[in-house]
Amino acid sequence: MKKQKIRIVLRSNDHKKLDGAVKEIVRIVKKTGSRVIGPVPLPNSIKYFTVLRSPNNDKKSREQFEIITYKRLLDIEMLKQSSEVVEATPPW
Repeated sequence: MKKQKIRIVLRSNDHKKLDGAVKEIVRIVKKTGSRVIGPVPLPNSIKYFTVLRSPNNDKKSREQFEIITYKRLLDIEMLKQSSEVVEATPPW
């Protein structure tokens, strides 16, 4: 039987929830007897936003915000049938 692979890229703004989801997926996949490669941390993407505090009064007064997106990569090599592994993972 030819090995099948699944590549999963997970993205989140909260790294704690992302790591928790990765641990849960790895635990379930190992329980089914498949092989997991990863998690591999991918580069974070950061978006910056500058907003006027009050559009009518002072142009020099501004607020700055940022959104950081964390990413993880998982490769799953399935040794059994693919349906067992896919059905065992939670539906996120």
